[in-house]
Amino acid sequence: MAIIKCKKCGIGFKTYRLKRKFCSYICAMKADWNTKDKMGIKNISNRNDVRKKMSIAKIGKTGKKSNAWKGDLVSYYAKHIWIKQTWGKPIICEHCGENGTNHRIEWANKSGLYNREKRGDWIMLCTPCHRKFDYSKKHFVDSSLQTG
Repeated sequence: MAIIKCKKCGIGFKTYRLKRKFCSYICAMKADWNTKDKMGIKNISNRNDVRKKMSIAKIGKTGKKSNAWKGDLVSYYAKHIWIKQTWGKPIICEHCGENGTNHRIEWANKSGLYNREKRGDWIMLCTPCHRKFDYSKKHFVDSSLQTG
């Protein structure tokens, strides 16, 4: 057992855990490291000068220049989010002409490669047309595998 001095109140306390820094929960919550108590100038992310530097550092770092860019290794869902943000919300079904009053309009991939750079590889389809399109693509692939 060791005697350690509390970093907040300075009182010595006995403990088996040598990594302890505070004698009690109350001292730990009153300590400077506690983010709950950091208001105003103490909370570094709320300081205007720090926020300005952070926003300046991010200018021009969108898309491929971003530190978080994964290229083609992103998930199926992330690619669809990127398509929607880049090319906007689909407005009208390119197959049946549905304008979104009865069915949701979605982006559908023609080739199955999910290439983000080629706009021609994506079409706007309503949900029923999208299901039919995906089913026909899957059925075509399965039948070609069985005969080949």
